[in-house]
Parts: sequence; C-alpha cells; structure tokens
Amino acid sequence: MKYLHTMVRVSDLDTSLDFYCNKLGLRQLQRRDSEQGRFTLVFLAADGDDQAQIELTYNWDPEVCGEGRNFGHIAYQLCALPITFRSNFCSGAHRLHPRNLGSACPIPASGNGINN
Repeated sequence: MKYLHTMVRVSDLDTSLDFYCNKLGLRQLQRRDSEQGRFTLVFLAADGDDQAQIELTYNWDPEVCGEGRNFGHIAYQLCALPITFRSNFCSGAHRLHPRNLGSACPIPASGNGINN
C-alpha cells in the first residue's frame, strides 16, 4: 500500500495557495483545470518529499463547505488487498464504501459512520 495524497476542498484557491505555498513552504507539483467538471485540482508537496502530497480541490461554482465538508479523502494505492484488510473489513464486521478504486477493491467506511 502506498500513500498518495490527502484532499482538501477550498473555497478561495488564491488564498489557499498563498497559505500552503508562501506561508507553509509547499510547492505546486501539478495543476489540473476541468472545464467540463468546473473544478481545479492543485497538488502540493514539501521540497524533497513529493510522495506526501496535498490535493487542493476548488469547485468553480460557489459552494458552502460547512464543518466536516472541506475534508475530502485520503488516497492510497493498493496493489492487492492485504490479508489483514480482508479479514477485518471484508468479513462483514465493517460496512464497505460503495465506491471502488478503479478495480475490485472496496473502500471501508471510516468507522464513525462517515463515508469519505
């Protein structure tokens, strides 16, 4: 399993980039603008640590991000489900998230009743 990024929704992209880049010292690795989806994704990381990224998601249409809504997801790349994952989550002890990772890998619910 490999950590990819943590996604955070932002309501003001310029202010957020100022904070993360100019004040925290992160640098922009990649920017994706989606005309069709009407959003922008910006991937940031600290110098020398491109593997630990923050993804800023900016929706072009106004959206109120209330408490808990601005956190989006934590992304991991899974090559195969480890045995412990299968036994802990696939046994029915935990509800599985309805989405998948582009393969047959289910995502478990967070444990507190919130599916991210």
